[in-house]
Amino acid sequence: MFMYLTDGKSQLLLVDSLYGTNGSLISNFPYNEDPVKAILQPDGKILTGGVSAGPSLEYYSALTRSDICGIPDNTFGDSGLVLHAYDFRNTPHDLLIQPDEKIVVTGVSAPSNAGSQHIPFISRYLDDGSPDTAFGNSGAVAQRFDPVSSGGFYSVQQYDDGRLLGIGRSTGNINGGSYGYGAMRFMDDGALDPTFDGDGITRYPPLGPLLGEVRGKLLTDGRIAMAFSTFANGTFLESITASVIDSTGMLDTTYGVNGVFLDTAITVGNVWIESLPNDFIVLATTVAGNNSIDIISLDTQGSLDTTFGTGGRLRYDFTGVTGEVKGIKLIDNTHIMVFGKLNNPAGSGFLLRLNANGSVDSPFGLSGLLEVNLSSNTEYIEDVLLLDNGQYLCLVNEFGNIISTRLIEISNVPHISLSTVNGTDLITTGGDFYQWYFNTLLIPGAISDVFTPVSNGVYTVMATDSTGCSYLSEPYILQNVGIQNNNDDVAIIVQNPMTHQLFITAENDVIQRFYVYDLSGKLINETVVNNTGYNKEINLAPGSYLIRILTEKGTVVRKIEKM
Repeated sequence: MFMYLTDGKSQLLLVDSLYGTNGSLISNFPYNEDPVKAILQPDGKILTGGVSAGPSLEYYSALTRSDICGIPDNTFGDSGLVLHAYDFRNTPHDLLIQPDEKIVVTGVSAPSNAGSQHIPFISRYLDDGSPDTAFGNSGAVAQRFDPVSSGGFYSVQQYDDGRLLGIGRSTGNINGGSYGYGAMRFMDDGALDPTFDGDGITRYPPLGPLLGEVRGKLLTDGRIAMAFSTFANGTFLESITASVIDSTGMLDTTYGVNGVFLDTAITVGNVWIESLPNDFIVLATTVAGNNSIDIISLDTQGSLDTTFGTGGRLRYDFTGVTGEVKGIKLIDNTHIMVFGKLNNPAGSGFLLRLNANGSVDSPFGLSGLLEVNLSSNTEYIEDVLLLDNGQYLCLVNEFGNIISTRLIEISNVPHISLSTVNGTDLITTGGDFYQWYFNTLLIPGAISDVFTPVSNGVYTVMATDSTGCSYLSEPYILQNVGIQNNNDDVAIIVQNPMTHQLFITAENDVIQRFYVYDLSGKLINETVVNNTGYNKEINLAPGSYLIRILTEKGTVVRKIEKM
């Protein structure tokens, strides 16, 4: 596994080895999965959701829950996994956690593969992953915008009083129907809220004949902002569109032009939306040709926010590759993250971090862009979380698997090496807390990053970070204990530095043998001497070494340099 390495002036992010298994948690569902969203729960656990496609083209909601260390939560579903469908096809597009820790999933539901049967659905699960039978029809509600149209929800939002808002679109099908963008509001039990446009359902026609997936955000003033691409201006070229409806479900005609903002840029694919604390919204989409992405900011009245980017817009051009946006998220009060897919030969994900004013945050990654590539099968990043400890957690699609990985600035893989200061101590790096082991047995009190061994054998160290995540090092085999036992009665002269030949002489003593170690403690050479001196060629690469010399009077250790 690797991350794209940036230059020395940039923020270098590495896979965090203390998370999951070697830095990643793979959700082992039986079918092919696509990720949808990751959520950091109030209790610190991480919930991820996606869609799982079965062998008969049946679709399931695929949910996982783990702790901050990437260890599956065995109290959730089957060993941390939930694979469930209320109908033949349940295709999730969004999810959220309610204050009582119930899980809401929205998307598209269908009793068959027929397009006319695909309709919006909202479902709810209990904290343990089982269906909440008190919600809707045994845990789910499937509801069309009208009696004929197909459609789906692509966002779900929650009110403080527990009501839920499904945001999406209707589409035409073989039986008729029409395209439209809108929302449905549900009571806590899954019933439609009649105070929302009279029947709980509101919908408006797009400016053109078709529209893309509709996503939205519930603003702090109760209005609902929606974003999508639409064929407008009499063309078949998709344009960024945003619209706002008020808290009663009526179109806010003061927003943009008659309730709609229409951008002139030509786009492909879908439009992604994020709301800011001041109720401004930022939209991200892939520009035609996939060579660049557009991010625009709109104020509360549907006008371009001229304090953002250049005149309210940032166009980011990819270099040498094409890309595709998969989402946009406010990471903290000062940064916005755009994420998605880079279409390089192998495929990989990307994170693009922006400042609040729309400028690229150049210290991040390589001039603001970080490529995420866990393996040759990495396809894209579907979501990103900023954890409480400042690390990023990415939800990654990797060839049909839902994978989460945690990123860190400094490698915390615990490695054991021999001290270069005294050549006797074992030292480690990585983590914040340590525990040493000898031949798999815990060494009481050995909790420092430095340990002085007293016996030859196999040493390991458990490194633990501030969140409680641990990782056991690879074994370190020590064979040179005792080389530090210098005897002051032994008079030895060693030529230092040496070239091709090693010269050793003993005064009134006999050299029995000597051992040469590199500074990691690895034995490089062992030579029997049984003489008062040694002056022969020895095959050593240039560098620093420790030589342990055994004589009839005792043992001495010298550090030598090979030129």
